[in-house]
Amino acid sequence: MIKTLLKKDMIQVIRDKKEVTLLLFMPFLLITILGFALGAVMNESEEVLNVKVAVVDNGDMEAEKEELLTILKEEGFPTSAVDTMITTAESLSIQDMLVNEVFESTTIFKVIMMEDEKEALDSSQFSAVLSFPKGYRLATWKNIFLNEEDTLPLLSLSLNNAKGLEATVVSNVVESYMEQFQLNTIIGKEFAETGAFQTISIPNIEGEVVTLKGSQPISSFEYYAVGMSVMFVLYVASFVAAYALYEKQQFVFHRILLSNVSPSFYIFSKWLTGTVLSFIQLCILFGLSSLIYGVHWDNIILFLIVTLCISFVVGSFSVLFTTLNFRFNTERASSLFSNLIVTILALVGGSFISWKAISETLWKIGGFTPNGAALKAYLAVMQENSQWADIQLYVVVLLITAIGLSLLALIFFPKRSVA
Repeated sequence: MIKTLLKKDMIQVIRDKKEVTLLLFMPFLLITILGFALGAVMNESEEVLNVKVAVVDNGDMEAEKEELLTILKEEGFPTSAVDTMITTAESLSIQDMLVNEVFESTTIFKVIMMEDEKEALDSSQFSAVLSFPKGYRLATWKNIFLNEEDTLPLLSLSLNNAKGLEATVVSNVVESYMEQFQLNTIIGKEFAETGAFQTISIPNIEGEVVTLKGSQPISSFEYYAVGMSVMFVLYVASFVAAYALYEKQQFVFHRILLSNVSPSFYIFSKWLTGTVLSFIQLCILFGLSSLIYGVHWDNIILFLIVTLCISFVVGSFSVLFTTLNFRFNTERASSLFSNLIVTILALVGGSFISWKAISETLWKIGGFTPNGAALKAYLAVMQENSQWADIQLYVVVLLITAIGLSLLALIFFPKRSVA
């Protein structure tokens, strides 16, 4: 019987061209418009950015200079050549050059020197954490002066994907600077017998870039594909509730009861209809967004979990407004939801604008709305190496919301004369 009721509702949706347009065409149209129109805003120029960078230097300039001095003397270089090399080495400290000549020479960067790398990584205020291992200067100097190519340790650049644009700027600046350092720095190397210098190019200086939370900044199309989808999926609930009232007014509901189907079973079928419809709607919208605008998901399993959870919420909304429509024998409850409440939830939840760029408090509040929690979870799943821990909080919010709405539906369900 549940299969029959579900099939009946699906056929009704397919036949209702207005609802199909609202649930599929309108959100995709808005994704297209907002993606193009606001793409430039979300990728604004770097001049207006405020990028905080933590620099962790585990080395010691003076101690490493002393060690270099000892090594050069052991290699048999003349005293005059050693003095020249030491002086040159001071100006070839990558840590100091990068901080002084690049970060502190522009207004968009604010550099904070940190001693504890873990403390820097745990802080959400930094767009990136640049860490130089112990002995990095010495290894660089030995690489340059003595051609020891296998001794250079890896520097670490950790990006905070919660500050996607700022993190990308830091990454590009560091990578560009290292390339320029390799290509443009020329040093003198003394030959023991002639006392002359020849020019040589800097050997490859390697490092690694890791991320704190994912790696790719979110594009405007990715953001609005999620934002519009989690907004318009809520309209499924008002459609299901309104159609249920129509069935009651047209005595379809009465005939279903006469076929020995309990009212509770009928209400459950509406929960299932809302859940299935919303799941299909989201899959179609995200599928089209992936094909046309390149919206991608790093972990398809987590994507399906989030989609199921927000679908459960929509199913619970469907049941709640179905019971309210039945209780008061009017469509006002579901109409109020579709005309006002959905818009408020979309605004607070961040479907229209990312509150992250305006207020951290508003961004956190939005995560406790059903569409806001789904939006944050989806954005987390878009990131590389996304894990269950990244979406766990939002999944819990969605499940609690679904259960809470279902309990409210039970409370408002007319127990005496549902017909």
